[in-house]
Amino acid sequence: IVQVPFPDASRRRKLQEGVWAVTLLEQNFFGVEFSPRATLRVSHSDGLLTIAVSELDLSDLPAEIQVPAKLDVGGTMAARKKTAASKLANFEGSVSMSLDVDVPFPYSTFPLLRETIEAILAGVIGRLEDSLRRNLPRDYAKWAREKVNVNA
Repeated sequence: IVQVPFPDASRRRKLQEGVWAVTLLEQNFFGVEFSPRATLRVSHSDGLLTIAVSELDLSDLPAEIQVPAKLDVGGTMAARKKTAASKLANFEGSVSMSLDVDVPFPYSTFPLLRETIEAILAGVIGRLEDSLRRNLPRDYAKWAREKVNVNA
């Protein structure tokens, strides 16, 4: 499941069962490029997949613009009951995201700052959503086959 949003193995490192250190795609904020890092937690119990992202690390920003930031992402997903005639599994899920950042002066005075930040975040979320839509069904099927083989 972790491979879906982070297909590049160099951007993820398993810390322990269900816990990963991940590096998000490089961002450009008014000419400053940086790659945020975070902790991803994934668990599965009673048919419910739970994903949480926290512990945002912006330490690769230049010291003069390192800012306190807090990221909280929480999501769940479960397979819906399929009919006998259905060959495809359907999933239901939800996700909530929040990002709190204290933008330092002089960046806080830039025109259209809020719109720029929201556009960057919308791009990140859009890429993640697209990746999940394209890769999650295939990855889930692979995981389910492996789980059946392990339990056999």
